[in-house]
Amino acid sequence: MDLRNPPVDGTHSNGTAELDRVSLAVVVSRKLGVSTGLAVGLAAAVICLATTTAFLSSIVSLGTALGRDGWAPKVLTRRNKRGAPSTAVATVAGIGSLGLLLCVVTQWGTADLVAVPATLVLTTYLVASAAGMRLLRGKQRLLPGLSFAMAAVVTPSAGAHLLIAAGIALAVVLAGLRRRQVLG
Repeated sequence: MDLRNPPVDGTHSNGTAELDRVSLAVVVSRKLGVSTGLAVGLAAAVICLATTTAFLSSIVSLGTALGRDGWAPKVLTRRNKRGAPSTAVATVAGIGSLGLLLCVVTQWGTADLVAVPATLVLTTYLVASAAGMRLLRGKQRLLPGLSFAMAAVVTPSAGAHLLIAAGIALAVVLAGLRRRQVLG
């Protein structure tokens, strides 16, 4: 799959590039009727909301842990009266809002919104697989090696979106260097 222009339904079977980008609910409605398409659309909405909730929760937890360990501002560890990491939640919401504003300004569409996190996930798989290959020994290296090879095959399709991952990696390295200078 080309991450620069992903089809929404994943089939590449609708005849043209424009039709390949039509939502699955529309495709199903045309074939099986409106109520089936509505059911697919509702299921997709629930799946997207659940995925988004899980993603945001994990990002907030990551931000809080990074703040605790000195890799991000300590303010991210602050909690409200109920014990919720309110500063980290507000930070994630702010970053998300800036991302949406960037989409409006740059006129990014759904394909770009899908490609950016997909590229970041791909990069995470590459780095984690490489770490697994380095840390494990013997036959245990086989699965991380296979994972790395499979991710590497599709990496070129991420194109310019890889610059975002490179920028994040640079920021992490610079933060690590700064942290070492501060800690001595």
